[in-house]
Amino acid sequence: MVNLKFLNNDIPDTQESITLQDWNTTKKYNCKLVTSNRGPNEKYLGEDWNKFLKDSKLRQGDSLVFDLEDPPNSLFVEIVHQKGRH
Repeated sequence: MVNLKFLNNDIPDTQESITLQDWNTTKKYNCKLVTSNRGPNEKYLGEDWNKFLKDSKLRQGDSLVFDLEDPPNSLFVEIVHQKGRH
């Protein structure tokens, strides 16, 4: 799971899922939003997040750039591969 700490104030407490879209391939993943027991403002991407990781073949040194749609129904992810890797 990935912590959405940087988005917690933008995603309503009642929202249960979000569509993750790979900016490079336009492939979509329906990710369940998992709320921490520590409080409603701590959320994580569950379910299809691991499928996204496997499909994108991320490696150490790669970066992800997130862009949240308004209203927060979709989360776009751009993969920036480490220099010298495609």
